[in-house]
Amino acid sequence: MAKMICRHFFPCVFAIACAVFLMASVRTQSISYGTGCGSPNLTLSASSPRLGSLLTFTTRNVPSASVISVNLLTFGQVSPGIDLGSLGAPGCFQLVISAGAYTTLLLGNPTDTNSLLIPPYSSYLGKTFYSQSVSLVPFYNALEAITSNGVASTIYNSAAVPLMVQIPSGSFMMGSTNSTALPAEAPVHQVAITQNFWIGKYEVTQAEYQAVTGVNPSGFLGANRPVEQVSWTQAMSYCADLTTSERSVGQVPAGYRYRLPTEAEWEYCCRAGTTTEWSAGTNLTNSQANINNLFSQTRVVGSYAPNAFGLCDMHGNVWELCLDWYNRTNNYPSAPVSDPYVTNGLERISRGGSYQYAANDCRSAIRGYTSPSNALNYVGFRIVLAPEVTRPVANMVPIPAGSFAMGSALGSANEQPVHQVTITQPFWAAKYEVTQAEYVAVMGGNPSHFQGAGSASRPVEQVTWTNAMTYCAALTTAERTALRVPTGYQYRLATEAEWEYCCRAGTTTEYNTGTSISALVANINNPSGQTTAVGSYAANSFGLYDTHGNVLEWCLDWFDLTNNYPGFAVSDPYVSNGPYRVCRGGSWNSIASVCRSATRNGTSPGSASDSIGFRIVLAPILFP
Repeated sequence: MAKMICRHFFPCVFAIACAVFLMASVRTQSISYGTGCGSPNLTLSASSPRLGSLLTFTTRNVPSASVISVNLLTFGQVSPGIDLGSLGAPGCFQLVISAGAYTTLLLGNPTDTNSLLIPPYSSYLGKTFYSQSVSLVPFYNALEAITSNGVASTIYNSAAVPLMVQIPSGSFMMGSTNSTALPAEAPVHQVAITQNFWIGKYEVTQAEYQAVTGVNPSGFLGANRPVEQVSWTQAMSYCADLTTSERSVGQVPAGYRYRLPTEAEWEYCCRAGTTTEWSAGTNLTNSQANINNLFSQTRVVGSYAPNAFGLCDMHGNVWELCLDWYNRTNNYPSAPVSDPYVTNGLERISRGGSYQYAANDCRSAIRGYTSPSNALNYVGFRIVLAPEVTRPVANMVPIPAGSFAMGSALGSANEQPVHQVTITQPFWAAKYEVTQAEYVAVMGGNPSHFQGAGSASRPVEQVTWTNAMTYCAALTTAERTALRVPTGYQYRLATEAEWEYCCRAGTTTEYNTGTSISALVANINNPSGQTTAVGSYAANSFGLYDTHGNVLEWCLDWFDLTNNYPGFAVSDPYVSNGPYRVCRGGSWNSIASVCRSATRNGTSPGSASDSIGFRIVLAPILFP
């Protein structure tokens, strides 16, 4: 790689480093961003960045007076760009940072071409780098330089993988209250998408479907038209086969898979930051999307302008199958939710409308549905490369990653100092303490003291910490065998940090109910001296029941009864030594102060009591 030449005030920040690769997604095209300058503008394009092939950069409109053309390669982009007008290059922008460069003497050629060989190693797969060209032109302007647009290139391999666009995590308002909206689109509610993912730029084409499955069931034939006449079951099979083949060559990130989008992910992508009925604005015409098609047929994907996320045909062309079930009820929640996914119903959700529908039936919020076995010529699909979405055991609640202040200045010394704790990964927590019925289903026996009529829905008790861990291990094995456990996750006990985070559910008071608690809102000080059925009292704001009272809940951590809290911020803490195991939340026979969010209890892992049970989480693996 040749040394870059700097003339006058040309910003030498361009020439700091060699071509460094930035991790991004799986296959995408080389995408242009920003604009060049000059007359006509200096432009840069690049070929498809595929493993084991030459990636070719082409710079056009190079002035005849140019002496050197420089193609910059970088690990970071500057968007919308740094204006170089103050340095004497009006209308020119710096679009890359910390770059190395190839340098070519042009000798007046209007076009400059450079090529870079991408090694055929899987470690390069999915890496993105940014490029920009600079031409040094004496006396053209005070800086004596002009710049091109930028190009982002992400290395891919398989021709069967659709073009993918990276989508950032974020929040949006899901649903619609428009006068034409259906009841099933209400209430409008906040949805958080907690992890980045990738989605197909286009609906899956017939060529892409045939490359994976070997068949093309479509009625409107055309390699670049969307595949249709595929059922939800067939679309899921396509995703599974694609995941298997791409994972076998190291092209699928850990914990991710190709699948259909959840309907929340789909609407988030369709809206692309908009709040109007269509991502295109307050109306939609057949010049903007394949709707009301006079010939009643699909069109080649990408025939219309993309939305702000760079996605095409989110409105019209074909209805797009989603992962969720649909039970034909108005099942939207009114409270904010994270990564929702509906796991029961008779049909599967479809979104976006099709070529034969009017604009109103192609809105961002419109919800369609079809039987999982139906194959129709106006229904297709789009894929995502996203975190694995499995169906956890019943009554698991998604918990977002986040931070909270752990401990209490009003409690005992071992609850201090109050310190910030960050839970870095989302997980699921059981809505209820493990019931006697659930324990019997996994373990085959019921050790509980409080048995009798109706006891199946009471929490299991008289279980040791070891018993609880055995239950979690057996459940993980069974659910993993059924392919219902995400990669890198397991059923286990919560760490005490995860437990307190779930108990507080955003509160900072001594109880998640406020500054006090009574037997009216939790099973504490129970005069009848026994447990109650789980869920007998109101849930906290995370949707979790009985985090105060009923039974103490075993946690994963060890505990030595000392004041072992750190005096600084920590992430995902877990105490791995001590003679006791932590149990939290108080029980039916506890006074209020023992049931506070921050109260810490510890007992021998071999102890069993009718006041101790447990709650499970489906969370990142902390031990083999």
